[in-house]
Amino acid sequence: GIPKNDSAFIGRALGLAETVGLHLQQGNQDPVMLALSQALLPALAMPESAHRMFLDQLHLAILSHLLQRYGTVEARPMLQRLLSARQEAMAKDFIRAHHNQDFSLAELAAVCGLSRSYFIRAFRQTVGVTPYRWLMEYKIGRAKELLLGDQTIAEIAAELGFADQSHMGRSFVRAVGLPPSLWRKLYKN
Repeated sequence: GIPKNDSAFIGRALGLAETVGLHLQQGNQDPVMLALSQALLPALAMPESAHRMFLDQLHLAILSHLLQRYGTVEARPMLQRLLSARQEAMAKDFIRAHHNQDFSLAELAAVCGLSRSYFIRAFRQTVGVTPYRWLMEYKIGRAKELLLGDQTIAEIAAELGFADQSHMGRSFVRAVGLPPSLWRKLYKN
């Protein structure tokens, strides 16, 4: 197994008081770790377009999976964690105000006075999506508004904090199903 101090690090990163240990079996395939690793590949290929909040969320997902799948601590029922209406408004206001900047989950959680592990769970349970997903939905909504104007797609991408026009295009297609140029042709008067 993994030494106790390494598993304690994982437990602390997830906001847990103590972790007994992790036990891995060599040769076993782990489809969840494979999927999480594959989600990381685009960020490794193009680090300039990887938002810190996305990387933070992926980091917590990996740690959480390792602890849940390979940890020897007893599983406790997840308590429902919700943000107060004020905390939710503060988090969304921060995201809107900084949507074109690279910020971390820790910075966002600090706005609400919470640890990042508690915050991400509470945000997801309150809002229904992760903070990074909410950020991307906000950016795509703003992109739609701006596409109705006269700015070029490259200017819109820069204004919204995408790495470049191509990055915005990929994100837009994933969310909307159409490239920004086609969406603009269909919906601009």
